Amino acid sequence: MPKSSPVKSLQDLKDRKVAVVSGSTGDDVISRVQGKTSANIRRFESTPLIMSELSGGGVDAAIGDNGVIAYRASLDPSLKTVEDPNFPKEHFGIVARKGDKALLDRINAGLAAIRADGTYNTIYKKWFKTDYVAQ
Repeated sequence: MPKSSPVKSLQDLKDRKVAVVSGSTGDDVISRVQGKTSANIRRFESTPLIMSELSGGGVDAAIGDNGVIAYRASLDPSLKTVEDPNFPKEHFGIVARKGDKALLDRINAGLAAIRADGTYNTIYKKWFKTDYVAQ
């Protein structure tokens, strides 16, 4: 959202214009706050479009995947990100073809190696602005 915004939580967005990617978790979450048919929810097909709408002043906030939003906001000094601990946690994964054990083993070995040498944390911190904490 704009750096000047007083918004500190999802509930603060109750009566504000919010851009989301249609059908995303962000869409679901703001629909629970404002109601699915709220005219204040602006739905778009991609994160670049919601960020463009925000930068252009068409909405008061944009909700999307935290790493992507944080990166986009870092490119525009007039924007800031706000985290709300009540926002549902999401986890990302890597998909391999069912039964492709060789590929799955290589992916897992690669992940173990970059976790062990600190590379994983470096990448994580670049995109999420915080250290990785195993869950």
